[in-house]
Amino acid sequence: MRPLHFIVNPGSGGGRGQWLLSALRARGETACSIVGADLIALACVAAAHGAALVACGGDGSSAAVLDAAWRARPDSPVPVGVLPLGTGNDLARVLGWPTAPVSEATLGERLAALRAAGSRALDRWTVSHRGNSRAFVNYCSWGFDARIARRFHVARAQHRRLFCARWVNLAAYGMIAAGEAAALTPVRVEMPSAVNVPPRTAAVVFASIPSYAAGVRLSAGIRADDGLLDAFALPGGVAMGLIIARLRPARLLGRSAGARVHLPWPMAMQVDGEALIAPAGEHVLAHGGQVQALAATE
Repeated sequence: MRPLHFIVNPGSGGGRGQWLLSALRARGETACSIVGADLIALACVAAAHGAALVACGGDGSSAAVLDAAWRARPDSPVPVGVLPLGTGNDLARVLGWPTAPVSEATLGERLAALRAAGSRALDRWTVSHRGNSRAFVNYCSWGFDARIARRFHVARAQHRRLFCARWVNLAAYGMIAAGEAAALTPVRVEMPSAVNVPPRTAAVVFASIPSYAAGVRLSAGIRADDGLLDAFALPGGVAMGLIIARLRPARLLGRSAGARVHLPWPMAMQVDGEALIAPAGEHVLAHGGQVQALAATE
């Protein structure tokens, strides 16, 4: 059985991460670290012992651990498993792992499955602006959805006691989305030639995996290992709700091995669930190798 080293985000899942950390140690799992540790060094240690890293948190935590595994050994990254504790858990869905919160009753079964799982390749991407670069595996977006994600993260940081369970997080996310005005997103996209972004676009999304916003499948053609990004223009308001409800297809702008996005002013941006404000100017998306992830299904 493969040895595992757990990287836990104690604040994920309304504090569920802290429970998981205690439960792992109670089971004798001594290889446990907290998000914020030197992940590259941990990946090097895991490689030396034939171990896998396990990201215990949301999609942002998983992305950070996957990127550290790649940076430690780009030619042969340490495999990374996922014990999902977040709100969306899109990567876990793609890899076939249950997204229901892990419990004392299911923890042993989950650990056994991770130790026995095979690995699969996932494309790694970078988005760069004036020398600053971030890596992602799931998707990168600008506009309406990123503004919602940013407001959610700010609200959770200010009122952590209220965000005590995944269902509370989902409800809060929905309320924030309902109250957020879907302003238009006037961006210019090149991939590799200029792409006409529809005038009523509220968000532009570049997806590498076939799961978005807690399980929405934007297109049946998305593959996580084909070296291509799928770009979509999403509307706001009711039309966006229909897409989230799987009642309306998203508009595919194109598919390519890279892209350039031009922002006329600073704009909300989302990278694997982590929200920030992106500066104005050109943002370059490029393929950045592949990572290895433990998968419950092929």
